[in-house]
Amino acid sequence: MLEAYACLGAALAEEQAAAERAAAHEQLSGGRARSLSLGRDRAGASYWAIGPRAPLSVWVEPSPRGGQRGGGAAGWRRCVGLAAVEALAASLDARGAAERSLQKSLWRLCDDSLRAEHDAAAAPSRAALESLLPPFEPAPPPAPPAGLAIHEHAESLPGGLLAAE
Repeated sequence: MLEAYACLGAALAEEQAAAERAAAHEQLSGGRARSLSLGRDRAGASYWAIGPRAPLSVWVEPSPRGGQRGGGAAGWRRCVGLAAVEALAASLDARGAAERSLQKSLWRLCDDSLRAEHDAAAAPSRAALESLLPPFEPAPPPAPPAGLAIHEHAESLPGGLLAAE
């Protein structure tokens, strides 16, 4: 019975990994993907924002030196979701110049994601509020004060201001 549960657990883990690979493949195969290098950590791993920003995700390319942060498995990894990217940014050591720059890039990416979510959520209510406003009609220009008959370009007339009076 325990062997069956162990087999089911392994099958479930394999199925989840396959689904994650398929989602990543689908995300990246939708034409040309835009990639943005976010920086490197102290172990030399490169961090990338690849593809659309709809589900916030950061891809981690292992270091060419073979050093792996946290002792993870070799190969590309992906950090998905705002909470995961925020946790990644918080885990970096800001004392080093490279990680400080990477951390800044990750926080900026999180801020952009939050701003995009807020704008998308606010769009329907903004449109509804704008439909309630009366149409904009600019006010007519003010009439010149009575009694002044000086031409606006009087200084360009022969004789200057005296000629306009």
